Amino acid sequence: MNSSTRHVLACRVLFFARHYLPATIYTGFNRSLLLWFSKIVSLWERGAVTVKNILIGTFLFFSIVLALLTGQANYAAYSAYQTNQTVAVLARLDEALFNVLLSYRSERGDGASALSLPIAKASGSINSMSTQRQKVDAAMQEARSLGAGASNAAVTSALASVGAVYDK
Repeated sequence: MNSSTRHVLACRVLFFARHYLPATIYTGFNRSLLLWFSKIVSLWERGAVTVKNILIGTFLFFSIVLALLTGQANYAAYSAYQTNQTVAVLARLDEALFNVLLSYRSERGDGASALSLPIAKASGSINSMSTQRQKVDAAMQEARSLGAGASNAAVTSALASVGAVYDK
């Protein structure tokens, strides 16, 4: 490659840089590009840069970029998986606490009915009250077991206060 061909290539690269790069990048780019361009041309003239080396370098470059993008996608997927697991545990905890509240309200309503009815007629309310108490106990045990796996401090403290009230 003679000096006139080298000059033409350098002018084309600088033309591209001037028209397609922002002005702040172009000023530093102009100097560094000329240095790199002259080094690449000198390597080419010595035979160190061949088509085979260019193809291998291009393949390696795109392989590294692809590996980085794949790693980033895997990290994002794993983060989303962890978030979804936390949401699933909290949804099950919410369901268990809702079942506690629902059964407790039903038990409380049956207690009022059992106290207002004569003993002969109150057996259905008393049976329903004991059934609802078993449901409350089972749902509270489930809520406590799910709360033990919660990593959020606000959730564990709220569940501890609910458990303290339940234990009274």
